Amino acid sequence: MSDAPDAELLATCHSDPDAFAVFYRRYERLVAGWLVRQCGRPDLAAELTAEVFAAAYLAAPRFRPGPEPAGAWLLGIARNLLLRSLRRDRAESSARRRQFLQ
Repeated sequence: MSDAPDAELLATCHSDPDAFAVFYRRYERLVAGWLVRQCGRPDLAAELTAEVFAAAYLAAPRFRPGPEPAGAWLLGIARNLLLRSLRRDRAESSARRRQFLQ
């Protein structure tokens, strides 16, 4: 199974948990490393890495192989989750500042 193509692992991951484990091990360092470099916070990167793979697991049936590797698909998910997290953090910070200025 460790030699299986990404598309096959994702296609079978809901019926075979080992398939997603192989996929996770294949890309965990890529995703976590990218997130740490982007946000500079290992704690946030670890949390977002878990979210990326949870989202990938849920979206696995919709994955369509193309010219880009599955790692690019995962980094797209990571980018979207990171941006959402940063927006949420900015909104919460802004709300805290407004509260203290009153």
